[in-house]
Amino acid sequence: MVATSDDDNEIDIWIKDKENDDGYTHLNNIILDYDIADILSVNSEYFISSHCNEKKINYYDIKSLSIKKSLDNIDCLSTQDSLLLFNVQYIIINCKKGFALIYIKTKELVQYIEDYINNYKIKEFIKDIGNNIIIMYINNNHPEYYSENSEDEIVVFHKEINIFDTRFNGQFFQILANWSNNVETKETLHLTCMSKYLMLWDKKVYLLK
Repeated sequence: MVATSDDDNEIDIWIKDKENDDGYTHLNNIILDYDIADILSVNSEYFISSHCNEKKINYYDIKSLSIKKSLDNIDCLSTQDSLLLFNVQYIIINCKKGFALIYIKTKELVQYIEDYINNYKIKEFIKDIGNNIIIMYINNNHPEYYSENSEDEIVVFHKEINIFDTRFNGQFFQILANWSNNVETKETLHLTCMSKYLMLWDKKVYLLK
């Protein structure tokens, strides 16, 4: 079973098509009264969705497709990839002021870890191959204006980038290393990890060393 969300407030449920190895058949949908930010499969029993405007996390029973539980007052970000499954024990939620840790067994919030940087434009996090949590903050500073063809004015920002390599020790994210730099670009940069390398990407790919 696969859950997707292309609409603002609808989750579509798909099952593998037995007659087509490469296809899926639409099974059902879940229509909500509010926008959906992200979806995460947790285990064979349930999946969750995040809702920034409502500050809410919903738990869905896979068999009945009904909401079995909701967590309120979670200031989750309205971005994809803001929900992370960690060590089969926790769900880590990327929030506006930090990171919420949900214990999978009890489906309850057990801890809130505050951000390392107060002001940022973009915040992303990923899990690397060593099970570390990589956290990136980007802020746009010092806009510059220029024209390539003497017609359209283009804005380029000096992006201040701070990346923290952390390890969760059961109580907080222990900082193992940090990296910061200024990049002059008009691109919207995103964080990814391939093998042991960290990269920023959009129209170009930047290898972090």
